[in-house]
Amino acid sequence: ACNSPASELIVPTPPTATATVPSSTPTLEPTSTPEAQGVQLPNGACAHPYFPVVEDRTLVYQNKREGRETITSIAFVDVNQSAFAVELKRDSDPAILIPWSCTSAGILSPVLIEDYTASLLFELDSPDVSGITLPSANQMVLGSTWSTEYVVHEMGGVETPAGILYTDYEVTLNHQVAEKETVSISLADYPDSYRVDTEGRFRIALRLGDEVVEEEVAPINYSSWYVEYVGLVRQDFKVGYFDGSGEMTSITELIEIRESN
Repeated sequence: ACNSPASELIVPTPPTATATVPSSTPTLEPTSTPEAQGVQLPNGACAHPYFPVVEDRTLVYQNKREGRETITSIAFVDVNQSAFAVELKRDSDPAILIPWSCTSAGILSPVLIEDYTASLLFELDSPDVSGITLPSANQMVLGSTWSTEYVVHEMGGVETPAGILYTDYEVTLNHQVAEKETVSISLADYPDSYRVDTEGRFRIALRLGDEVVEEEVAPINYSSWYVEYVGLVRQDFKVGYFDGSGEMTSITELIEIRESN
């Protein structure tokens, strides 16, 4: 049995799904233009006002989790019309590069990282992913829903008297644009942020052949606030422990925006 929280999983595949938008929900017009905000979005599918990929900008986050505080910075590099990389650095740890992909459906991170921490829980050999991390800008409307699923079916196994024991890992996330509201953080008050609520689960299954002999499931719940031409400004994260003994909670807030020009 495992009592670690479900937090991160590596999976590199482009987005394949689109968000579902309620037919009765009007598309909300941007509150301002990129030029008015001094933000130059890239050309192509990576141009997303609620996740602005700006190469001359660094976003600095503070994460509070179980009595510990960490500082994480992210910068965008290698930006083109269909992909970019996030250079992520936590405290004094070496920076890591995380490649993202962009299509007309939206943008997708190949690494599921809760609260922008850089400690990866799993580095698995045969990953697969479906869905999107964030839908395209015109799908960011109240009531929109989409999903993301990270799956690894371990090819290797452990020999036992009953046969070879394999381990499967699955993270399933269902997202919804739940509200457009004011979010207050130490950096600023943002009156027109989108709150995206996410519910999901992390499942580990042990199987002999096609038969599952043991499985453990941990719930995942979090809310993320996105601000136009700023990006993610806050995330409240809860993930349960596999043994049901409790849950890990964390709060991440944007504390600084550094412009290099």
